[in-house]
Amino acid sequence: PPPEPRERASARARPSASGSGSTSGSGSGSGSGSGSVSGSGSGSKSGSTFTARQVDEGKAAGSGMVACAPKGWSATSCAEMDTSKGVCGCCGTLLRSIDLSPDDCERMLEQVSSLACTGGKDEAKGAKQWEAFTSWLGRRGKGAFDVIIDGANVGYYKNNFPGAPKHVNYEQIDWVIRYFQSKGHKVLLVLHQRHLFEQTLPARYAHITKKWKEEKVMFNTPAGSNDDWYWLYAAVWLGRSVKVVTNDEMRDHHFGMLRPRSFQRWKERHVVHFDVGHWNKRTRSRDIMAFPPPSYSIRMQRCLDSGAWHV
Repeated sequence: PPPEPRERASARARPSASGSGSTSGSGSGSGSGSGSVSGSGSGSKSGSTFTARQVDEGKAAGSGMVACAPKGWSATSCAEMDTSKGVCGCCGTLLRSIDLSPDDCERMLEQVSSLACTGGKDEAKGAKQWEAFTSWLGRRGKGAFDVIIDGANVGYYKNNFPGAPKHVNYEQIDWVIRYFQSKGHKVLLVLHQRHLFEQTLPARYAHITKKWKEEKVMFNTPAGSNDDWYWLYAAVWLGRSVKVVTNDEMRDHHFGMLRPRSFQRWKERHVVHFDVGHWNKRTRSRDIMAFPPPSYSIRMQRCLDSGAWHV
């Protein structure tokens, strides 16, 4: 006998900048009720409909979708997102922020501590310096800071042109500090000690670093240490609400020593990128633009209430 007619799956698409799309799917499925819908490639035009067979074969109007679509499933390609709240425009699901578990955080802290205390010329000295830092952080407490600034990365940003000074841009670091303070944040600047040496720090900027010390917003990492481990440890230890301001993509070999899955997940939720804009006559500084991560994780998620998957 001829096969029974199969259900149709509707699709609405809005191609993303990269040409890849996200897909949400829901339905009862067959058998145990399980099923999967995945999407990749460019999206289709809004309002197109795909038969289940077309979806199965990945031929739906050139959408690039590849799916297992049992009877009862529907697929919506590139659903509109309310990025400010993380709400799916197709099903109304509030997407979650998927962060590290407490156990993952603890393992990451242990690993960072181990890496920070090894590999130097004098590991015993390095271990004492690290202990002094963690003790200082503990005295300040969990709620002491909610924004950590990677001082070297901010200070050298856009300062690699021919003839640029060898020192960091102290004014630029200060502009970033004041920007986040103006937003009500409690800022910690992590900056290597060498940037405060007399032979490194120009006299005309000494008043800036003096102000950082007086306001107790700066921690100077000791000579011979890697300042990356210090701001990373502080950010993980201080908790989920803490953000790190840096444009460092963290692809250096020493970051590769960390557990890649946990580290990648942490980066997605805690790194704030930034840019420096035009000169502002009113504030007598350059405008600072911050680009925090969205309120939700851009990862495959399943809505527990409706059973819908967001890919």
